Amino acid sequence: MNSGKKANALLVEILISLLFFLLAATVLIRIFAAASELALRSKARTLAMAQAQNVADTLILAENEEEREAALKEMSFTNSHGTWVLDCGDFTVRVTGEETPSGNGVLWEGEVGAFRRPANVQTLQPEAEELITLPCVSYTEVQG
Repeated sequence: MNSGKKANALLVEILISLLFFLLAATVLIRIFAAASELALRSKARTLAMAQAQNVADTLILAENEEEREAALKEMSFTNSHGTWVLDCGDFTVRVTGEETPSGNGVLWEGEVGAFRRPANVQTLQPEAEELITLPCVSYTEVQG
Protein backbone atom coordinates (compact mmCIF):
# COMPACT_ATOMS: atom_id res chain seq x y z
CA MET A 1 0.00 0.00 0.00
CA ASN A 2 2.82 2.41 0.86
CA SER A 3 4.64 1.73 -2.42
CA GLY A 4 1.49 2.78 -4.37
CA LYS A 5 1.29 6.10 -2.49
CA LYS A 6 5.02 6.73 -3.02
CA ALA A 7 4.68 6.03 -6.73
CA ASN A 8 1.71 8.43 -7.00
CA ALA A 9 3.60 11.10 -5.05
CA LEU A 10 6.60 10.71 -7.34
CA LEU A 11 4.36 10.99 -10.42
CA VAL A 12 2.70 14.15 -9.07
CA GLU A 13 6.14 15.64 -8.32
CA ILE A 14 7.32 14.88 -11.85
CA LEU A 15 4.15 16.44 -13.35
CA ILE A 16 4.58 19.61 -11.26
CA SER A 17 8.24 19.86 -12.37
CA LEU A 18 7.13 19.42 -15.98
CA LEU A 19 4.53 22.21 -15.66
CA PHE A 20 7.14 24.59 -14.23
CA PHE A 21 9.49 23.72 -17.09
CA LEU A 22 6.73 24.39 -19.67
CA LEU A 23 5.89 27.72 -18.02
CA ALA A 24 9.55 28.76 -18.05
CA ALA A 25 9.92 27.68 -21.69
CA THR A 26 6.86 29.72 -22.70
CA VAL A 27 8.21 32.84 -20.99
CA LEU A 28 11.63 32.41 -22.62
CA ILE A 29 10.11 31.96 -26.07
CA ARG A 30 8.17 35.22 -25.66
CA ILE A 31 11.32 37.02 -24.50
CA PHE A 32 13.31 35.77 -27.51
CA ALA A 33 10.51 36.74 -29.90
CA ALA A 34 10.39 40.26 -28.45
CA ALA A 35 14.18 40.53 -28.66
CA SER A 36 14.11 39.44 -32.30
CA GLU A 37 11.48 42.08 -33.15
CA LEU A 38 13.51 44.73 -31.34
CA ALA A 39 16.65 43.74 -33.27
CA LEU A 40 14.80 43.97 -36.61
CA ARG A 41 13.39 47.39 -35.70
CA SER A 42 16.83 48.61 -34.62
CA LYS A 43 18.44 47.37 -37.84
CA ALA A 44 15.77 49.09 -39.95
CA ARG A 45 16.16 52.33 -37.98
CA THR A 46 19.95 52.31 -38.41
CA LEU A 47 19.78 51.65 -42.16
CA ALA A 48 16.99 54.21 -42.55
CA MET A 49 19.04 56.84 -40.72
CA ALA A 50 22.01 56.33 -43.04
CA GLN A 51 19.83 56.36 -46.19
CA ALA A 52 17.82 59.41 -45.10
CA GLN A 53 20.98 61.34 -44.20
CA ASN A 54 22.52 60.50 -47.58
CA VAL A 55 19.38 61.67 -49.41
CA ALA A 56 19.13 64.85 -47.32
CA ASP A 57 22.78 65.75 -47.99
CA THR A 58 22.29 65.19 -51.73
CA LEU A 59 19.16 67.38 -51.82
CA ILE A 60 20.79 70.19 -49.84
CA LEU A 61 23.75 70.30 -52.25
CA ALA A 62 21.51 70.54 -55.32
CA GLU A 63 21.25 74.09 -56.65
CA ASN A 64 17.82 73.90 -58.26
CA GLU A 65 14.73 71.74 -58.63
CA GLU A 66 16.03 70.06 -61.80
CA GLU A 67 19.19 68.91 -60.02
CA ARG A 68 17.14 67.59 -57.09
CA GLU A 69 14.84 65.65 -59.42
CA ALA A 70 17.80 64.22 -61.35
CA ALA A 71 19.50 63.16 -58.10
CA LEU A 72 16.33 61.49 -56.81
CA LYS A 73 15.83 59.65 -60.11
CA GLU A 74 19.46 58.52 -60.03
CA MET A 75 18.85 57.08 -56.52
CA SER A 76 15.84 55.14 -57.96
CA PHE A 77 13.10 57.25 -56.33
CA THR A 78 9.70 57.38 -58.04
CA ASN A 79 7.49 60.47 -58.08
CA SER A 80 3.90 60.08 -56.93
CA HIS A 81 1.87 63.31 -56.82
CA GLY A 82 4.83 65.46 -55.74
CA THR A 83 6.15 62.96 -53.21
CA TRP A 84 9.28 60.98 -54.05
CA VAL A 85 9.30 57.42 -52.70
CA LEU A 86 12.02 54.76 -52.53
CA ASP A 87 11.30 51.23 -51.31
CA CYS A 88 14.37 49.90 -49.46
CA GLY A 89 12.91 46.56 -48.40
CA ASP A 90 12.75 46.90 -44.61
CA PHE A 91 11.66 50.54 -44.86
CA THR A 92 10.45 53.19 -47.29
CA VAL A 93 12.05 56.63 -47.76
CA ARG A 94 9.78 59.54 -48.66
CA VAL A 95 10.88 63.00 -49.83
CA THR A 96 8.67 66.08 -50.05
CA GLY A 97 9.64 69.68 -50.66
CA GLU A 98 8.90 72.93 -52.39
CA GLU A 99 10.73 75.96 -53.73
CA THR A 100 9.78 79.49 -52.68
CA PRO A 101 11.20 82.72 -54.13
CA SER A 102 12.84 84.60 -51.27
CA GLY A 103 14.81 87.81 -51.48
CA ASN A 104 17.51 87.48 -54.13
CA GLY A 105 17.20 83.74 -54.45
CA VAL A 106 15.15 80.60 -54.06
CA LEU A 107 14.51 78.81 -50.78
CA TRP A 108 13.89 75.07 -50.94
CA GLU A 109 12.34 73.48 -47.87
CA GLY A 110 11.91 69.74 -47.76
CA GLU A 111 11.59 66.73 -45.55
CA VAL A 112 13.14 63.27 -45.79
CA GLY A 113 11.28 60.62 -43.84
CA ALA A 114 11.78 56.89 -43.40
CA PHE A 115 8.94 54.57 -42.50
CA ARG A 116 8.80 50.90 -41.52
CA ARG A 117 5.61 49.27 -42.65
CA PRO A 118 3.93 46.22 -41.14
CA ALA A 119 5.14 42.95 -42.68
CA ASN A 120 1.86 42.22 -44.48
CA VAL A 121 1.47 45.66 -46.12
CA GLN A 122 3.18 46.27 -49.47
CA THR A 123 2.54 50.01 -49.82
CA LEU A 124 3.14 53.04 -47.60
CA GLN A 125 0.09 53.22 -45.33
CA PRO A 126 -0.81 55.70 -42.57
CA GLU A 127 -0.21 52.96 -39.99
CA ALA A 128 3.45 52.67 -41.03
CA GLU A 129 5.90 53.27 -38.18
CA GLU A 130 7.92 56.48 -38.60
CA LEU A 131 11.61 55.72 -38.12
CA ILE A 132 13.12 59.14 -38.77
CA THR A 133 12.27 62.53 -40.26
CA LEU A 134 14.95 64.98 -41.35
CA PRO A 135 14.15 68.58 -42.35
CA CYS A 136 16.15 69.94 -45.30
CA VAL A 137 16.63 73.58 -46.24
CA SER A 138 18.65 75.02 -49.09
CA TYR A 139 18.96 78.62 -50.28
CA THR A 140 20.33 79.43 -53.72
CA GLU A 141 21.05 82.99 -54.80
CA VAL A 142 19.77 83.95 -58.22
CA GLN A 143 22.38 85.64 -60.38
CA GLY A 144 20.88 88.64 -61.98
